[in-house]
Amino acid sequence: AIVQNRYVAEAATALGLSRQLRSEARGRGGGRLGIVGANGRIVFEEAPSGVQTAWRLLSRYGLRPLHRLRRRGSEFISNFSRLYEAQAAGRAFREADDLLAAAGLEAWPRMTCAAAMA
Repeated sequence: AIVQNRYVAEAATALGLSRQLRSEARGRGGGRLGIVGANGRIVFEEAPSGVQTAWRLLSRYGLRPLHRLRRRGSEFISNFSRLYEAQAAGRAFREADDLLAAAGLEAWPRMTCAAAMA
């Protein structure tokens, strides 16, 4: 369900679109998640089954990095929601860096994946 992106959620409601958790949706389309390594080769590809995908992720990366990734994603979304509060208060930003700083995300564009996962 679209819950964290306030503007998309409001647009979906205004357009009368139903919300559905991705995990509940029938047929997610033909695409699969893939991770490409620095050498341009696919190092991970999502399996047709969620259980297989979970096994592949755990086998390749281990539990700790996956937990860290989930935590980082949650932190990012939580910080991003500060932008809604700033906009609701009528704040505007001249520079992208100012906007990111208001959400506590100024370091993200300059951060490597390795640093984000540390």
